[in-house]
Amino acid sequence: MSSTTVRTTQLRALEGWRGVTAMLVVLYHFHAAHSFFLHEWLRYLSPVLEFFFIVSGFVMALGFSEKVKDAPTFWAFIVRRAGRVWPLHLAMLGLLLLIPLVRLFTGSPQIFTPPQLTAESLPYQVLLLQTWWPEIALTWNYPAWTLTGEMLAYLLMAIVLLVAMNERMRWALGLLIVTVAAALYYAEMPRQDHYSTLTVSRAVTGFFVGFLLFHFWRLHPLRNRAVAITLEIATIIGFIALLQWHPTGLAYFLSHALFALVIYTYASDLGPVSRLLSLPPFQWLGAKSFSIYMFHGVVTTWFLLVVRAVEVRGGVPLTSVVVTPTGHYARIVDLPQQWMDDLLVLGYFAVVLIGATFIYRWVEDPSRIYFAKLAGKMLARPDIARDARSSTDAARSAA
Repeated sequence: MSSTTVRTTQLRALEGWRGVTAMLVVLYHFHAAHSFFLHEWLRYLSPVLEFFFIVSGFVMALGFSEKVKDAPTFWAFIVRRAGRVWPLHLAMLGLLLLIPLVRLFTGSPQIFTPPQLTAESLPYQVLLLQTWWPEIALTWNYPAWTLTGEMLAYLLMAIVLLVAMNERMRWALGLLIVTVAAALYYAEMPRQDHYSTLTVSRAVTGFFVGFLLFHFWRLHPLRNRAVAITLEIATIIGFIALLQWHPTGLAYFLSHALFALVIYTYASDLGPVSRLLSLPPFQWLGAKSFSIYMFHGVVTTWFLLVVRAVEVRGGVPLTSVVVTPTGHYARIVDLPQQWMDDLLVLGYFAVVLIGATFIYRWVEDPSRIYFAKLAGKMLARPDIARDARSSTDAARSAA
């Protein structure tokens, strides 16, 4: 595959996949007694994060494998990636910091709420270091725990691109990183809840699976439509089976193989499912998926605080404790009628999607463009700044 083809690849089906899986994550984190809450396929959804890590590595390699060549391009890449992640992350922290501010001005005796909203963990959150200490990884905007590993993966990829003199060296270094990261991830699994393992190595493992997948795909892309159709159907069946099977131990890494096959299949945009995912609603969700992912943690945090305040001050029972299929006790919103909980989910989706629209418009997209321009100025390359406004920029929506 030529470099020209690589640069013009749009990955529309994968963009649709990102949107759909982002909405599944949004549903997974809403603790209300809706019709799907206790279904095993939803409660064991955590492995879907591997898809996001792998597709991130794939897209980053697609967008930058030929751009990081020396020290100036190395630092320009770091600036672009930091500018892609940090402004939105800080904006979400700002929305959560309103909680202790409101309590401070209303004279509340408890300004912070351990274990989530703690003053001690805030500096680590600001610097995106929280996941190096799993006990504070889920403080404040809990979905942001993945960004610590992503930032490390960006740095490691840039180093690989900088020092690798040829394709073989890229493969060797990529395989080395995957091996070490996967070993660390596997060692961490028994120490934490398996399906919610909070570790930097988890993100690095998936990211470099995607990095290596790109280097295979650009040499051997899927071109046969009949094979593409077969693989599209097979990977969907595999995805459903994964959510029902719940592999553990070494078998868990089969999820990486499945999602790598998904990305390889849909990167070519050949089959009928690809065409479906290329429709405007799925493309809209995919474009906003990072804002959706980051904002839904803010919404659920505010929502649960409001519910608890109503329970305490109004004496109205709104929650109950249930045992999930994973064996965990969870306090969830439980309204008198099932349809009320289902309607609550629809309202939650509406708030997340509307809020994410404004966040994308006023925070995510402007910061992406600004830091892409800044990187272009660092290299005295105005074409990089123009790339930032291009709708076909492969790295536009990478998380």
